[in-house]
Amino acid sequence: MRKLFICLLSFASITLHAQKMKVNSASYALETGNVADAKKNIDEAANNPESAAQAKTWMVKGDVYTAIYTMQQPVNLFKDNPNALFEAESAYKKGYELELKKKGDYTPKFTDVKNFMVTEGANLFDKDKFEQAYKYLNASRELNLWMMQQGLDKTFDTIASLYTAYAAGNYGNNVAANAIYEELVYKYKVPMMEPYSQLLDAYILEKNPKTEELLTIARAKFPEDKNIMISEINYFLSKGESEKIINKIKDAIKVEPNNETFYFVLGTAYEAMKDNENAKDAYKKAISLNASYNDPCFNLGAIIYNEAIELNKKMNENIPMKEYNELKVKRDALYNEALPYFEKSYELEPNDRNTLTALKEIYARMNLLDKYEKLPK
Repeated sequence: MRKLFICLLSFASITLHAQKMKVNSASYALETGNVADAKKNIDEAANNPESAAQAKTWMVKGDVYTAIYTMQQPVNLFKDNPNALFEAESAYKKGYELELKKKGDYTPKFTDVKNFMVTEGANLFDKDKFEQAYKYLNASRELNLWMMQQGLDKTFDTIASLYTAYAAGNYGNNVAANAIYEELVYKYKVPMMEPYSQLLDAYILEKNPKTEELLTIARAKFPEDKNIMISEINYFLSKGESEKIINKIKDAIKVEPNNETFYFVLGTAYEAMKDNENAKDAYKKAISLNASYNDPCFNLGAIIYNEAIELNKKMNENIPMKEYNELKVKRDALYNEALPYFEKSYELEPNDRNTLTALKEIYARMNLLDKYEKLPK
């Protein structure tokens, strides 16, 4: 029995030695740029129970699979191994767990994998492959958080997390996107506006009860930020609180007095309160700041046009001729006032049916038949 035990022990030693040779061969092949041979050797070693118990096996496997991503010439192994970076991460983690005394410096290796994941995610993001981009960016984000837990990294990668959320939102995974924005806002309190603005827009859209709380936090942190102000305006617009909107917009205009969008929204708020004169002034100011801004052009034309329509209704009642003629003069003056705004709106957006309908009405009422005939039927 003793001889048999010695033989078995010797056989195990030979097997382990052979697997160590596979690991060494993989390291040598990698050093000489032969990634294909390195992969073949390290895969065999990783699948063997004896060598799989050795931290070095996984360290080398991590190196090999990282190289599959980085060394895509002359043979592109990454094409056939698209999960190479995830394999590298997994291998390094196994090696890290096996090496109880943690003598090896794993930080640079994990950092490289994390950065390569960001690179690949960014490349996919630029190609509008958002779901695939999210896979890489989120893996990088989670690796960053894991490294912080292990004491291997002291810095939270804000940018990677932010773009992970962008990628998630762009392919419709709003739950994942909002969870990351909430982490950035509430847990890490990042000093950048984008997560607050994105989360506010999401909260407003879904009528989240935490919206006003977040608005308070965001305005305190970024008191003069235009995007936060717009989110706040949109929130009160969604609630139909026109008086609050007007005060908020006036605050925003103090910060950015030449922003035509603020004046347009101010006009819509006044219009909602039936204050047409102030609405007209706000729309005119927006147009003076940007003559190619269609929304205030159309809205200003529509206010004046609707005033003319109201006079037209009175003209159709049984009234004295003198009063009819007086109303007709006022109505035609309003048509004339509205006309240039509708014509400009039609020039800017010729496919808008509402603008076309209003123009036809005015041209017909004012007997401008040449212009009427030029409009599409």
